[in-house]
Amino acid sequence: MCGANNYNSMEGMMQDEEFEDMRGRKAILIGSVGSGKTSLARYVTGLYGNNNESAMSGYSQTKGVKTYRGKYIKHPQFTDIKTQYTLTDTEGYGADSFSSDELKNQLLYSLKFETDLNCIILVVSFERFRNGLKDDLGNLIDLLKTLGLDQSHTIVCFTHCELFTDDVRTRYVEEFKSYYSFDVAPENIIFGCFTNVGEIREEYNSVISENVKKSILNIRKAIDTKEHSVNVAMKILDIERQRPQVAVPLV
Repeated sequence: MCGANNYNSMEGMMQDEEFEDMRGRKAILIGSVGSGKTSLARYVTGLYGNNNESAMSGYSQTKGVKTYRGKYIKHPQFTDIKTQYTLTDTEGYGADSFSSDELKNQLLYSLKFETDLNCIILVVSFERFRNGLKDDLGNLIDLLKTLGLDQSHTIVCFTHCELFTDDVRTRYVEEFKSYYSFDVAPENIIFGCFTNVGEIREEYNSVISENVKKSILNIRKAIDTKEHSVNVAMKILDIERQRPQVAVPLV
């Protein structure tokens, strides 16, 4: 009587390998200081653990660029699929120690070596529009448009919006798109809660934690739909080639 495995062929002996679809998704996070980018990066990749890097503070907690490469996580519906999410966190715009040009250069540097980027995640905190933040975000959005990452490869996640009704959220999104001249498809808009759970008062912990869990799954689902990666490195190289060359004086 034959066993479970077929030892007459390599395919038969190694059939268990075919049961797991191991895939990867890569994204870069940009957004305002205090919007929850770092918590999003840790939670979505499955790197829960100690989240001191996103502790509540009056100052930006993210310094420079940091990449979070997660473990392979089972798909909530298809048990034969596992996905590794790799998210790169950047310093928040609006940080008092970081100029708009520095932020733009940091993003360009982060993207310069990305040959298989699935998407950009723009994390926006629900707040009043401010001129300074408008300029910073406007510069970043213009850069994304230049690289062709403004629509199909961009997810916009609005945070700190848990207490607002659906009508308020819808109105805010329309104002956001109009104010920044940045159109994004409804399926690429996520309302997320990425609070550092360890800092929540005990009486609110269960409610907030459920919102965080739901937000994690929603972001993963949105990233999963970005099957086609973009060779951003080549696009940046093309842009650099089109810039006028400055003559170097001979010595």
